[in-house]
Amino acid sequence: MTELRLQEMLGNRTRLNEVDPRVLTRDFGTAGWFVKFPARAAKTLAYELRYELWRRTAGRSARAERPVLMYGMPHSGTTISMHLAATHPDLANLSEANPILQPHGYFDYANGDYVRSAADATPAEIERLHRRFAFQAWREGKPRVLNKSPNNTVRLDFLKAVFPDAVFVHIIRDGRAVVHSLIWGHAQPGEPEDRFKPWREREDPFPGVKPPRWRELLRDNPLEQHALQWRDVLAYAFEVEERLRLPVLHVRYETLCQDPRGTLETLFSFAGLPVSPEIMARVPERLENRNEKWRTRLAAEDAALITAIEEPVLRRLGYAL
Repeated sequence: MTELRLQEMLGNRTRLNEVDPRVLTRDFGTAGWFVKFPARAAKTLAYELRYELWRRTAGRSARAERPVLMYGMPHSGTTISMHLAATHPDLANLSEANPILQPHGYFDYANGDYVRSAADATPAEIERLHRRFAFQAWREGKPRVLNKSPNNTVRLDFLKAVFPDAVFVHIIRDGRAVVHSLIWGHAQPGEPEDRFKPWREREDPFPGVKPPRWRELLRDNPLEQHALQWRDVLAYAFEVEERLRLPVLHVRYETLCQDPRGTLETLFSFAGLPVSPEIMARVPERLENRNEKWRTRLAAEDAALITAIEEPVLRRLGYAL
């Protein structure tokens, strides 16, 4: 299939500013939309007006200091890791924020390329993102910012160029458990419920993080597609981490579940954040580990297919095959 034909099939949608249209169009066509739309629109407008006022006054020369940038494949434990990290009193939480971190004036949900390089870090982009991050810190009255987004996994070059002093945290989970969760786990807000359909029939043909050359990974079998996605996304992230010698902490989902307090204490110390008994008391002593469900719920042939695709990265990470 030619690239042009693929573009036509997947569509091409752009956004006009940094306000994610899905905030306003979610549930469109339902009775709930008519109830929720005014509140959503008012909240979004109030946020943007406050930001513009701050940007033109106190935030004119604002910079974000040592942001904590968290990333990893969706369903790898990034969300629970973010919520736990956000309990630290020195961290303002600006997680997800995908429209802000996309190139200004562009956001393509179904067909976009999420990879961003250091070349994309123009002076204007650097200034814009520092102000957005600094605004969140000012808004919450905290010195530093936490940003979690799975899409950060394929824009590490860009983020390092924008925030040279950033601290990076990579959340990692057994790829077979990730694929199982992506297919059978609870859908996140905004995720379409068509995860078993052939890719041409899905609302989003390639949901989640889009690595370089992601169009070549499209498959009618979603298990195969997600396994290829996990393999290529992690391999890409590891290559960039090593090439840039990033200050990165690798956090295993399995270790986080077994010892949340020890894991978060290591994360806070790595990020240069103070640690105290009062701060650690906010973190639970243990989390439910949902990592083994794939062993009993996946058919033997499906588990073998996923393992074969992911084997190089699974071996590198030391997971049992």
